[in-house]
Amino acid sequence: MRAVLFATLDFVAYFDDTVAEYIQQECVVRASLEYHLLIVAPAERHKQCLRRTGNGTNMKVFESYAKARTALEGISVKRFLNV
Repeated sequence: MRAVLFATLDFVAYFDDTVAEYIQQECVVRASLEYHLLIVAPAERHKQCLRRTGNGTNMKVFESYAKARTALEGISVKRFLNV
């Protein structure tokens, strides 16, 4: 079973394409280590940068923790959810 990492952009004030590219690179590295990387990005500007730089990566970006939780249930990692 793959491990799951959450990254939240709730309190990130400065965010541009360079930061988004770094997150994309980290997603590729984590995928090679058999991790799921789920990004919670409630601000529209964060999502726009991630979409612009997301060239072929399989990073999952969610608007809220509730949507990320639904995705976790979908990839069969309920033991991480304390349910």
